[in-house]
This record gives sequence, C-alpha cells and structure tokens, in this order.
Amino acid sequence: MSTKTKTTDSATFDPQSQGAYQSLQNPLMQGLQQNMSDPWSAMAFNTQLAQGNRQVFGQGQQYQQGTAQSMLRRGINPSSPLFAAQLGRSSMAASRGQNAMYGNLLLTAGNLQQGSAEAAMQYQPLQTGQTKITKTGGLGAWLPS
Repeated sequence: MSTKTKTTDSATFDPQSQGAYQSLQNPLMQGLQQNMSDPWSAMAFNTQLAQGNRQVFGQGQQYQQGTAQSMLRRGINPSSPLFAAQLGRSSMAASRGQNAMYGNLLLTAGNLQQGSAEAAMQYQPLQTGQTKITKTGGLGAWLPS
C-alpha cells in the first residue's frame, strides 16, 4: 500500500515592505548590475580618484617647492644639473604616491564589485510569516494501523 505526501509552503510579507521592495527593484538592480559590470564608473570611485589626485599633486607640488627653496637657500644655481635632478626626484615621489593611490582604488573597486554581487544575491523583502501545509493521501492513508 502506498501513500503520497504533498507539502506546500507559502510565505507572507509585510505589505508596506513588499511595496518598498517592488519600488526599489529596478533602480537597485540597475545600480548593483552597474557596480558589478563596471565598478570604475561608480560615483564613489570617481570621487575618491579626484580627492586622491588633489592630495597627491598637492603634496608633490609642496615637496617640489620645498626642495627648490632649500636648494636656493644653499646657493645652488637653478640651472645646475643637481637642481634639476633634485626636482626630478621630488616629481618621482609624487608619481609613487599616485601609483599607490591607484592600487588602493583598484582594491576598492574590486570590493565594490564583490559587495554589490553579494547584496544582489541576498536582497529580499521582509517576510512576516510562513505557512506549511502537508497533505497525505493514497490507499495506505485510509487503512487502519
């Protein structure tokens, strides 16, 4: 004698949460997809890049000015090869700072991409309840034990 068991699950959602969830679907998914496919164009990345460039170039400019003033105070001719070499070294220091900034931004973009993919996979509305119905049927279910 065989029996057949059928289980049905249904979930209930808070209506306000469900409405908010539905209204956010398109913009949220577009934003997450954009972050996953092209993290370089994310607004935060561009803002960080601009701030980093301002900081690196500002520090580089200050370092070059300080180097030039120091060389002039020592009486070194601005046309001398030593003067040019020192300014070149200070310029290279700014380039190293910029390279480090780009490396950090690469890591940030990778983290943004990964975080967006994880958020997209986990996004769901607030569930307020669940109903589980189990029905047993078949000839074996009707026979006394």
